Amino acid sequence: RRPNTAGLLGEGIALEMEGGFLVVDNHFETSMKNVYAVGDVSSRVQLAHVASAQGIAAVEMMAGKEPAIIVTAIPGCIYTTPEIASIGITADEAKANGRAVKTGKYVMYANGKTMIKNGARGFIKIVADAETDVILGAQLMCERATDMISELTTAVVNGLTVEQMLKVMRPHPTFNEGITDALENVGK
Repeated sequence: RRPNTAGLLGEGIALEMEGGFLVVDNHFETSMKNVYAVGDVSSRVQLAHVASAQGIAAVEMMAGKEPAIIVTAIPGCIYTTPEIASIGITADEAKANGRAVKTGKYVMYANGKTMIKNGARGFIKIVADAETDVILGAQLMCERATDMISELTTAVVNGLTVEQMLKVMRPHPTFNEGITDALENVGK
C-alpha cells in the first residue's frame, strides 16, 4: 500500500510531503491553510476504520468541536484463520519503556463456543498497569478476535481497570467469555 497523491491537486499546487504522505497537523490540516487530509494520503496506518474516524474528527475540529472519536487508539485486525487482533501496547513494549505491567492470558481451547465450532487453538492476552490495573493493551489470536477487539478497545480508550471489566456479564456460550477468563488471570 502507498498513498495515491498523483494528480490530487491542480498544476503548480504543492503540499508538504514526507515519505510520499501529505504532512498534516493534529487537526488534519495540510501545509496549505484550509486544506485537510485524512486516511491513506496522510496516515501511515492505512486502514478503512482509521480513515473514517479521522474524517469524522477532522470535520468536528473544523466546526470547532472536540473530536468524538479518539483516533490514536487503533485496533489492528488480521482476517486469517484464526483471526488476529490487537489494541494498545504489548507487555514487551511496556517493559521496553520501563513501565511495569502484569498480564492475563486465556487459551481458547477450553472456551465453550470454540469447542462447539470446532475452532482452532487460540488465546486472549490482556496487558494491565502493574499498580493501577488499568488495561493498556490486548492481543488476541482466536475465532472472532476481530469482533471482540472492540470491547477491549473501549477499555483502553476509557482507561478501564481489570476490576471494572470483570463487572460485565458475558453470555454463555460465547467467544467473548474468553475475555472474562483472561481478565481473571491478570497478575496470576
